[in-house]
Amino acid sequence: MLIDTSYEKLMEEYLKLAPEGIDTRQGGIYYDAGAGFLFLLSRFYTDLNHLYDQISLTSAQGEYLDDRGRDFGMERNAATKAVYEYNAVIEEGGRPPEIGDRFFWDGHFFVVTPFGSETVLLAEKAGSSENGIADEGTLAVPVESARGLSQVVFGRQKRPLAQDGENDDSFRTRLRERLAGPAENGNRQHYKTWCEEEEGVGAARIFLAEPDEETGVKHVKGVILDPQGKDAAADIVMKLQNKIDPGKNGSGEGVANIGAIFKAIAPAAVEIRLSVCVKKNDGYTAAQVQEEMALLLADYFKELNLAAQDSYWVAKSKIAAKIAQMKSIDDYAVSSLVLMRNDTQVTDGAEIDVAEYAVPLIEDVSYM
Repeated sequence: MLIDTSYEKLMEEYLKLAPEGIDTRQGGIYYDAGAGFLFLLSRFYTDLNHLYDQISLTSAQGEYLDDRGRDFGMERNAATKAVYEYNAVIEEGGRPPEIGDRFFWDGHFFVVTPFGSETVLLAEKAGSSENGIADEGTLAVPVESARGLSQVVFGRQKRPLAQDGENDDSFRTRLRERLAGPAENGNRQHYKTWCEEEEGVGAARIFLAEPDEETGVKHVKGVILDPQGKDAAADIVMKLQNKIDPGKNGSGEGVANIGAIFKAIAPAAVEIRLSVCVKKNDGYTAAQVQEEMALLLADYFKELNLAAQDSYWVAKSKIAAKIAQMKSIDDYAVSSLVLMRNDTQVTDGAEIDVAEYAVPLIEDVSYM
């Protein structure tokens, strides 16, 4: 903000400038003569202050921040749409779905769209809210009844999952990282920026790996996570590999410096299974308790995975504290909490160690 330019402040200064003996009370000639002008002037200053805020990288928002990004050759990562395979059951005399046919399920709409050599159901709405909408085998209902249209059922959802558009804080952070650093020289932050500016990437962990078994040469390794904090899809990993070091040989044909060997990989999964004895609140079903627990812990691990840059630990006590926050349970026995890490039980007071090249993922949640 430039200065305090409210109407009240401007009026206060205006009245101080009145010649001695002039009536400055509201309703007087002097007061009323300046009131309208000062009101318009205050609006002008408000707009000016707003403009000042929006041209600053620190405070710019929305389309103004997009404009600042374009000044430096950067674009905000746009929201992407969920893609589902489908199966058509064609009865005698029926026709297969055609490109442009629309279907819906549970308030979500999809359109038959070309996808490489096949056709898929593409969500009409972009964003992560369209992920996991329907299980395989769920019937997709046509929006408009068409004579002879085949029955269509959902298949599996394709990777990468749909992601929300990049928010202001995330985009601003990437801009600052680009501007704060020196010209691109291949340091750790530059590898991270090269990876995370691509759609379908939620985070990248960059570290110097041990010598390669075949060549005995150290190399830069990038562990690529999707926006949900899980392992990135194979095509996203390959896209980054081709962008940074296509031959994995440091040839300098990508954005990495010549001599710098880079290898992009998806993280290995650390499978977590959980069971606990709880007393549910009235009005909640067993399925609702299990669903809330699974979503709560999935969000917790997503937050951990996207924030971590190196190896880290997940304390059993932290997971217990998350369960205690659930709305669907009245109480639970802490001693009944059992965690399995890759089929090995985590003892009381112990922690789950997660290597820099891995991510913990909730595979199963059950309660008694």
